[in-house]
Amino acid sequence: MVRPLLTVMVIGDRCAELRDLKDSFATLGQDAEVIELNSEGAALEYFRENKVRAVLFGLSKAEPNRVDLVEQLRSINRSVALLVVTDIEDWNTWQRLIQTGAHCLSDHKHLTARQLALQTMQTVHQFEMQEGLRAEEIRNRSIISMAPEAIVEIDAFGRILSTNQKLEEVFGWSVDELIGKPITECLFPLRLRSRFDDLIARYRLQLPETTELITGPLEFIALTNQGKELPVELSTATISVAEQFSIALFFHDISQRLTIEEKERKLMLMKQRAIFSATLTHDLKSPLSGSIRLIEALLGNKVQELSPALREIMIQLQNCNLVQLELIQDLLELYRLEDNKVSGQASAVNLSEIVTACRQDLKAQAESKEIEIITNAQDNKVPLVFGDSGKLRRVIYNLLDNALKFGSSKSIVKVNFSRVDNMVAMVIEDRGPGIPPNEIPNLFAGFQQGVAGRSMQFGSGLGLHLCKHIVEAHGGTIECHSVVDQGTRFIVYLPSAEDIYEAPRDDTN
Repeated sequence: MVRPLLTVMVIGDRCAELRDLKDSFATLGQDAEVIELNSEGAALEYFRENKVRAVLFGLSKAEPNRVDLVEQLRSINRSVALLVVTDIEDWNTWQRLIQTGAHCLSDHKHLTARQLALQTMQTVHQFEMQEGLRAEEIRNRSIISMAPEAIVEIDAFGRILSTNQKLEEVFGWSVDELIGKPITECLFPLRLRSRFDDLIARYRLQLPETTELITGPLEFIALTNQGKELPVELSTATISVAEQFSIALFFHDISQRLTIEEKERKLMLMKQRAIFSATLTHDLKSPLSGSIRLIEALLGNKVQELSPALREIMIQLQNCNLVQLELIQDLLELYRLEDNKVSGQASAVNLSEIVTACRQDLKAQAESKEIEIITNAQDNKVPLVFGDSGKLRRVIYNLLDNALKFGSSKSIVKVNFSRVDNMVAMVIEDRGPGIPPNEIPNLFAGFQQGVAGRSMQFGSGLGLHLCKHIVEAHGGTIECHSVVDQGTRFIVYLPSAEDIYEAPRDDTN
């Protein structure tokens, strides 16, 4: 048997006399089952075992204890419409009934069965609509609380109605700190508050014709409870319940995405700059190399000797060309090292062998100033380092070249190796004029030369900057220690390879 759409329990002697209540429902087009129960026990048992949509109480002054029954029924099931018809005038009783969610009507003696049936139908309709809205609200709150995005619900005036757990995790605001407060005062920096207030005001003027506040996600800046600004992507959705409108704001933290995009943008710019610079330096290098070769041919021409004055000019021009060529080569090398990585040529490298080769290349320069390069490599076990031998040769050559340039005549340049924990320390020391303390902090910056270098009018100012790049790309460090009028020491630390190499004895000294 199919249960009728509306089942009404009628409780109380004063309602029992309305025998034609079921017929009244029928005349109103409502199929209803009316159950008359006067026993409290029978009412509770029926209520527990059957699906009831409405309970109709007839409550008179003579039976005020029936309020307890109303409260019991409500505690069993909160989804049933309760309609109380009573002549009780006591305010405390009315308050108790209202707290149960009951709909109360006074002076029931004047109500006909038809009026009572109509009032019951209206009460059931209103109650079930409210229950549906309440269930929908609970469902929405549950969805919001479990959402992976930080969500804030505000009213049409920008006051915060609710938040979810994710908001507290991302922004640090607790629910108690936010509820009832204007969202702009809590979640947006001062410079953006008027902008958001304008959006809210424009939205409020358009209700209820529109349900859109912001079209599509909008990049915005939100504020944590510590005052830290956080880049977010802000989206909205309008919530409409019983013609009451609110706005759900979805905050998506995009700081990580922006960091990745910024890195990608910088990487792209670096690549574009490297391509441009490599092309430019190559185009500059070609005609300069040709000019150097022509000057060399003129200076070496034995058929037609140059005058002393012209020869001096040609030599100066050649020196300028060589400085420019060195600058171009240093620039090209720097661009190759922009990613701070050692090239694919890395292998176990013997630094003492590189020192020996560089000494040979610089032999003429050392002899011209009567400077002797000595090293302890021939008497010690020099640990191998792992790296690019070509780039490390450039470091050693540059440091030795500087030591010879700035070292005093008839002095010595020392190259010593030692093991410091898991690093190989290489010290190159000269007996030159030294470097003033105020110049040392900027010594490894690009295009920087000390007073001594500028006075000698050679060098690109990139040599030590390039050395620093190469050493750090190998996972090492470079330091400078200098005393004016006593000399300068450069210390290069490079990670040691596992194998220990015993350097061959160098008998050139």
